[in-house]
Amino acid sequence: MIDPATVDGSSVRLRRRGSGADVPAAVDAEGSTVTLDPDADLDAEATYDVTVAGSIEDAAGNPLGADDGWKFTVGGPPVGLVDTTAADFSAGDPGSGAYVADEAGGEVTLRPAVGEEFRGGPGLPAGWSSGNGAPWTGGSATLAGGSIHVDGAFASTDATFGPGRVLEFEGALGAAPFQHAGLTADSFQSDLYAMFSTGSTSNEVRARTNFGAGESSLTVPGVTPDVSHRYRIEWDAGEVRYYVDGGLVATHSGSFGVDLRPTLSDLGSGGPELALGWLRMGPYPGSGSFDSRILDAGQATDWGALSWVADAPAGTGVELSVRTGDTATPDGSWSGFTPVASGGEIPGNSRYVQYRATLTSGDPARSPVLEEVAISGSEDIAPTAVDDEVTVAQDAGPTPIDVLANDTDPDGGPFEIFIVASVPGSAHGTILVDPDGKGLTYEPDPGYCNSSPGDPPASFGYTLNGGSTARRHPARHRDRRGTDRSDQRSDPDLRLLLRRPRRELRVRDRQRRLRALRLARDPRPAGRRRSHLRRPRKGRRRQRGPDPGQPQLQGRHGRAGRLDLLPAGAGAVADLAGQLHDLRQRPRRPRRLRRARDPRLDGLHPRHRPRPRDQLQRPLLHRPVRHLRRGRLGRSGDRRRPRPQPERVRPAAGRDR
Repeated sequence: MIDPATVDGSSVRLRRRGSGADVPAAVDAEGSTVTLDPDADLDAEATYDVTVAGSIEDAAGNPLGADDGWKFTVGGPPVGLVDTTAADFSAGDPGSGAYVADEAGGEVTLRPAVGEEFRGGPGLPAGWSSGNGAPWTGGSATLAGGSIHVDGAFASTDATFGPGRVLEFEGALGAAPFQHAGLTADSFQSDLYAMFSTGSTSNEVRARTNFGAGESSLTVPGVTPDVSHRYRIEWDAGEVRYYVDGGLVATHSGSFGVDLRPTLSDLGSGGPELALGWLRMGPYPGSGSFDSRILDAGQATDWGALSWVADAPAGTGVELSVRTGDTATPDGSWSGFTPVASGGEIPGNSRYVQYRATLTSGDPARSPVLEEVAISGSEDIAPTAVDDEVTVAQDAGPTPIDVLANDTDPDGGPFEIFIVASVPGSAHGTILVDPDGKGLTYEPDPGYCNSSPGDPPASFGYTLNGGSTARRHPARHRDRRGTDRSDQRSDPDLRLLLRRPRRELRVRDRQRRLRALRLARDPRPAGRRRSHLRRPRKGRRRQRGPDPGQPQLQGRHGRAGRLDLLPAGAGAVADLAGQLHDLRQRPRRPRRLRRARDPRLDGLHPRHRPRPRDQLQRPLLHRPVRHLRRGRLGRSGDRRRPRPQPERVRPAAGRDR
């Protein structure tokens, strides 16, 4: 046990190699364990030195004597590569069928017919035009901050499209009259349009449709123009449907007969403006693939799990595959793309990895959305060190001890003994680690023995070092009790029990041996002791036991059992008193004797036979049998005469019946 008064921040120190100052840490001593807890996380891939001062004393005041110390290296941070932002996905290649969106920070979808995230600026994206002449009031349409801002002008695509389209956009229309966003033939100047609009109000959002023969308008309840919403217009050949935040709010039937273009408009300048974060219009292709950027782990590693987050409506799907290699640019040395389920392990060991996302859709109006892809490196799981207990003979000299036999490493990598630490005076011997780190050699101090009752065992702790190729994390365990550690399965403590040689007990006569055992356990005075060996009385049946050849022992509650005797010379004789715990076997109940069958009763009807109760309580027949006749059984004192029976005539032999 350690004297806690001798342990503080000056007696147990931690310092990064090359640094001139100790690492600030809290030091605590309890039982036979000293715990040093740094105030901040240690640096990755850095080597640290631990120094234990020789002034530390045990409970008896014995100092350690000389300073002791060791070093260790902190493993690098867990390998984790994640694509979740628009910048991450934009570094990849969407090809011709995929599209990098920025609806919620970064996603991958199928490529729409029109797709704008309104990045860059201030000019409009390619394929868009704007105007601010009458009836507009000389405003502008520009890009800024990842949104399009329309104030006193209009902005629209140069291309027009036919029916069978889905237009989606997200943003605020602006709390001002005549804010429009939707589909129109000529910038809302004719009576052909399908749009969300404030109309002549500044606090309502309306679903407005005009097929050329009059307008259909419906105010959307609970929706105001100054709050951002997600709007969706589905345009078929004979119907237009309006959605706000995923809910259907209006349906107008009719057809336009002309192609329309997406258009945004704010009639008056200087007031609240119309601002949208993104706009997309289908249809979407049936499939598309996205190749990610080359992901670099910084070193060769066993890759861990590949997982992703995706929104796949009914009829759509997302699948991922990966390939690995050791060159920054994929070449012939790279593996091929291997499909991996979400959460599945990436095969192979390499420094670089790349994934490919394949998106599919059976509905031209919908697309799956890939929101996040995460690749984890294979982090070494710390091995588990289990307590050991070994008995070593006194003055045995150097004794090899295999302490790794019951230790395990969950990830299957090799592990070795990393640190051996003992409390001053607790090991009572010399401990040496084998050069390969696979075992220990213990040599007890001359004359030391702890076999007497109450003697504490010699003990010391060791630390394992895990061994996967990705990272190495020492498995550090603590033992705060310093006494009996038989119930702590994770503490790497070794208990050494040093016993003196014991003399063998030689007893020639078995009966004398049993008598010695009985007398040793009988608490009564010698004059009142009685033998526990009972012999069956004459005339009584001997009970069946496990082995008739063994003497019968009488234990508590009259139970008999068997005592196995060890032959002399077969090692140290077992503690015979401990075998009394086995003398609790119940004796077998003697089998019940069956009565002999009386042949005189064979011809009787069962109702005329003696009752079972009479058979158990009385002799075989409760009255002497006087005579047997054909019919009822006659008994002494029975005056009833037997009922006459018809006489049976046997046919003569050889005659026909």
